[in-house]
Amino acid sequence: MRKAATAAGIWGAAGLFAALPIALGSLPRPIDLEINMLSPRPSQVLESTGAPDLPAKVSPRRFARRIESIHFPSERAAGIGLHTRRIVYGERWEKEVTVPSLIGPFISEGTYACSLAARLGAGLFDTAKAGAGLKAALHKKLGEAFPRTVHAEGVSISFPELRETDLTLKLGHGVIDVAISIVLADGTRLQAGFPARLLARDGTPALERAGEVNPAWTGPTKAQAVRAGAQKGAELGGGLGALAGYILGGPAGSSLGGGIGADLGSQMGAGEANRFAEQRAKIELTSQVDAALADLSLGLKALREPLSPDPERPRDSIRLKLATNPTVSPSEITLPLCVAVAVGEPKIDAAVPGPARVLPPAPLAFDTPAGGASAEIIADANGLNQALYFAWQSGLFRKLGRSGLVVNALPEKIRSLAFDVTGFDPGLPPTMTDGSLGSPGVPIVFGDVGLGAWDRRRVAGHGAAMIDLHQNGDSLDFLATLRRVTVSCSEPRPGGIMRFSPCLSDLLPAAREAIEAAPLQQSLPGGAILAMLPREPFKGLGVEWSALRASLRGGPPKLHIQVNARTTPLP
Repeated sequence: MRKAATAAGIWGAAGLFAALPIALGSLPRPIDLEINMLSPRPSQVLESTGAPDLPAKVSPRRFARRIESIHFPSERAAGIGLHTRRIVYGERWEKEVTVPSLIGPFISEGTYACSLAARLGAGLFDTAKAGAGLKAALHKKLGEAFPRTVHAEGVSISFPELRETDLTLKLGHGVIDVAISIVLADGTRLQAGFPARLLARDGTPALERAGEVNPAWTGPTKAQAVRAGAQKGAELGGGLGALAGYILGGPAGSSLGGGIGADLGSQMGAGEANRFAEQRAKIELTSQVDAALADLSLGLKALREPLSPDPERPRDSIRLKLATNPTVSPSEITLPLCVAVAVGEPKIDAAVPGPARVLPPAPLAFDTPAGGASAEIIADANGLNQALYFAWQSGLFRKLGRSGLVVNALPEKIRSLAFDVTGFDPGLPPTMTDGSLGSPGVPIVFGDVGLGAWDRRRVAGHGAAMIDLHQNGDSLDFLATLRRVTVSCSEPRPGGIMRFSPCLSDLLPAAREAIEAAPLQQSLPGGAILAMLPREPFKGLGVEWSALRASLRGGPPKLHIQVNARTTPLP
């Protein structure tokens, strides 16, 4: 029995080893899939849609008919396009290769795209509250003109120092009604009102009078002017009366005529002096108002000055200009804006001319009413792509993607893959699209994101991230959920060929599930964002920012940022 059992065991083991090749032969056979592209770079940059359809090679050749060709987000959409060739065999076995392309038309660096709009609520112009800085700035400007003495037509008028200034601004339909009241040191009061228009001059806002300045003038300085005019009239009237009396009645007539002429001249001089004083007040106040408006308009020209966000990269610039005249209504002022970005050396890739234009130019409109004393800005997909391009080309995304903050945030399953994960290094600028992936948020497509190296090949990821934004008290929570993630390897070959091949294909289904199940979240304190806003946006005028609110919506994508604002005087 023992020998029989031993024999049975030997034969059983022999049968098991004999069956092993058959069992192994029943497993899916390995498949080789590759794409070769005549290019030194692992991506394509195309001026327009219609990327060449690169042929895929597969071995064994019988699987060629099973290659699935996938274009995402669209075969002819501007922005990043991902062309994936995939073969699925067995239950969860697959091979896939993705070739990323950046497709134009592009917004070339330095070219303006009208992709922003700003809005100022009427509460910002309430000079008793949030607009108090406007009144203080006007008082400072007018104060430079006093005290002063005006000489005209033989009469001198002395204006003492400026003591008080009051300013009222009321938004109307197409105009701003301005009321100014100033009080001099001797109690003299000058009041005037006039309409003003906000126009676009050389791409910057300019405030101009739309009507006459009609002042009302009372107080000691005016009385002084009237007395001086009356005295001048009396002297002139007396002389003329004496001459007429002498001609008519000799010396006696001269004396009588001089008295009557002086009295009449004084009365006529007083009336004329009153008219003269009103006229001089109008001329002087109009001159000072125009000077103040010109000074304010000069300060608004700061809008056109280039902004360099990173002091270590002074050649990088963001420029703004007005697209058309601002729109003034009783509740708000809306400014349509164009933005141009330019990145100096060093660049990530000089072959990329600029961000993709994914939407045709169109006016931007706010979806909600103005928020009182607030400043708001909205950006469409083109504007957001300009921001993404600027951050990418200047190296900000590379610096952030290789930081420990990002690498340590990756799931453990990703960091423990069979290659050295070095972080994220986008080889193309992420592109916002107006498409939908059936998930909340706005899709941003990314391609050629370097993840590390494996067997002398560069590992790159491609896909999309659904970006969602939530207001969390004073902070903003950004959530990024990855979708349609693919991974390919690339390596340069002789003859200027770039070879794309699968890598991690057998691990990708499980890895994709881990990636898409773990959204990346980053919270930004509102105070940190407010600290980056300019504190002196215009000459002589400070601004205090508070209460940051933001939202991000799709269809088409639009970012809306709103902050409360209060103007303050500067020393």
